[in-house]
Amino acid sequence: MANTLVGESERTGLWPPCLAVRTEPQDRMQAMITRFTARGFRNLDVIDLPLGPVNVLVGPNNCGKTNLLRALTRRCELFEVRERERGRPLGKVVGWDDLARSLTDGQAELAWCIELPEPSGDTVTYALALEKRNPTDPGMGVQVVHETVVQRGSQFAELQAHRVEPGIATFSGDFRSDAPVRVTEDAVRHEVAFNGGAWPFTQGNQTHRDAAERLERTLRNAFHGHLAYHAAEFALADIRHPASRADLVLRLDPKAGALVNALRDEEGRAGDLAWYTRRLQDLLPELERVWTRDAGQVRWVTLQIGGEKVALGEQSDGTLQAFVIAWLLDNPEPGLGTLAIDEPELHLHPAWLRVMGRWLQTPAHDRQMVISTHSADLLDTFTEGFSRGEVQVIVFDEPGRPVVLDAARIRRHLDEGWELGDLYRIGDPDFGGWPH
Repeated sequence: MANTLVGESERTGLWPPCLAVRTEPQDRMQAMITRFTARGFRNLDVIDLPLGPVNVLVGPNNCGKTNLLRALTRRCELFEVRERERGRPLGKVVGWDDLARSLTDGQAELAWCIELPEPSGDTVTYALALEKRNPTDPGMGVQVVHETVVQRGSQFAELQAHRVEPGIATFSGDFRSDAPVRVTEDAVRHEVAFNGGAWPFTQGNQTHRDAAERLERTLRNAFHGHLAYHAAEFALADIRHPASRADLVLRLDPKAGALVNALRDEEGRAGDLAWYTRRLQDLLPELERVWTRDAGQVRWVTLQIGGEKVALGEQSDGTLQAFVIAWLLDNPEPGLGTLAIDEPELHLHPAWLRVMGRWLQTPAHDRQMVISTHSADLLDTFTEGFSRGEVQVIVFDEPGRPVVLDAARIRRHLDEGWELGDLYRIGDPDFGGWPH
């Protein structure tokens, strides 16, 4: 996938470089993060890290892999928190307090460069600087000290909003000559009902309001559904037992405890779970059908395997985890963005890891994948994709400072028939990712 430099986002002197990158036109169905910066978030010191369609993180314990997954999806989580907690003070909104505890030196800088799906193909650069309200008391929450969003694309050269002080932002646009809307004033000030989210501009002429509303919609679309899951946190015991007939959901919570209700929701929409069954047949060839059943106020999942009916709760932890990941990869909710999964190899036999590796490279709807792993067996499955330039390996040799593995460094080994996991098993210095 060839990359073309679009430009550099506006920033203050404190802001690290974050280049907005446009990939060559593709029929992508979802937004994709192409560059990411995170400084001061837990142990991360990441500046302008490039990301591709499939990204595999490797490195020793406590190097920052999980922190990177959390940071990548944090803005999406806070947007959704803001929708649920509209009107509450920023420091009191659930999610921001947790973020305050993640700021190692009392402040942090985060920036995302996101390629929007076709047909627009526009590039959005969003930058955010945060600091604790009280450095000695994380419970006081955080405040935004700098925030910028820039959109570049087919209709305009640049459309930008910049938060200059609490409640006040500036807005400017540089539209292309053939665009139907023009902005004639730069840096028009707008009062902003800011509460930890996007840019609901409320003043100014109609042209500016229309453009600002368009920018806010674009930003929300760009950050929709970037989700991180950690296999070690899956609530397998909740999945194993009958579930309460709660509200139906498509998107799983971080612990995946609502899997039964998610399956029931999709079963009601589609009429069956045939697509879900087909993916799981890669692991369980004798699986014939998956469906949900209700009795009173509880609900459970039933499987038909080799003509026998069995409850999902009777299956092993590895099987339950595979059922969760299969749902995450094929979730029918429209418009979901990046999917990050931490240690998907847990509880899985090496033979199943070969299948899991193929799954992680073939998500539905062409979603961007970020996978963190310690498994050499799982790494092996990414070798062909890495050789073709379809998979990117990101190595943590120093805590908090990931780098993209240069294929040229290990090309000789790959040509000799080595796989990625082979190099990782022996601690090959050209591959990296081992403790010093």
